[in-house]
Amino acid sequence: MLQYSVGLKPTLYCKPPGSNLQVTPMNLKKTLLFPLFAAAIASLSAINVASSKVEPPALLDEAERQLSLMKTSVYQHQTDVDETVGRFNYDCSGFIDYALQKIDPEAYAQLPISKPHSKRPLAQDFYTLFSHPTSKASHWTQISKVGNVRAGDIVVWLRPPDSDSNNTGHVMVITGQPTASSQSNEFLIPVIDSTSSPHAQDSRHRGQTGLGTGVIGVIVDSQDKPIAFRWRGGESKSIEKTSVTFGRLRRFRG
Repeated sequence: MLQYSVGLKPTLYCKPPGSNLQVTPMNLKKTLLFPLFAAAIASLSAINVASSKVEPPALLDEAERQLSLMKTSVYQHQTDVDETVGRFNYDCSGFIDYALQKIDPEAYAQLPISKPHSKRPLAQDFYTLFSHPTSKASHWTQISKVGNVRAGDIVVWLRPPDSDSNNTGHVMVITGQPTASSQSNEFLIPVIDSTSSPHAQDSRHRGQTGLGTGVIGVIVDSQDKPIAFRWRGGESKSIEKTSVTFGRLRRFRG
């Protein structure tokens, strides 16, 4: 009930049975606001938990989808894919070109084409885009340090100067976090690619080429930037010094 004292504002007394609890207007305000404050904190916590669940990158999803459908695969420069029968024949850039056309045609269109007769981006074109990003490449982000690499990124290197290969380089999809090797300054990186030569821990059997998984090694300098690679991560005796970089496909939400 309300009681009045001379010269004072009304004071509200709530007297449940057996209680002499007094609630002033200030205490009442605090009592009413506390549940609202608690609810707000709970909502923010829920948002943070939801945002911490990183959605798998679309490029990695697509690469794994092709692996799951594959029944036969051959490394070749002419792309020949028939998903209905599980045939995935292409080279390293052909594999990623095909994946990008499936999931993000606009990102694919931003890749340069250095050799018009190829009619599509090659490994060196991925390197050019990542190492010299422009404002026009809005669907791509350059990753310069190994420590910032994550699953779904692309790793690409140029053909080493002393190589007799006719390829422009090699490009792959990263499937997991880099881990330090027992070799000096080397990080082991699991990848999905199409190749004629297996990597370390490779899923392709002896003599098998084409689509598969393996582990490469990337050598870094004192600033964590790549300067060379081992084809078979942690196993190859020779280090191939060449230009190496990473790129990431941006995810746009509607």
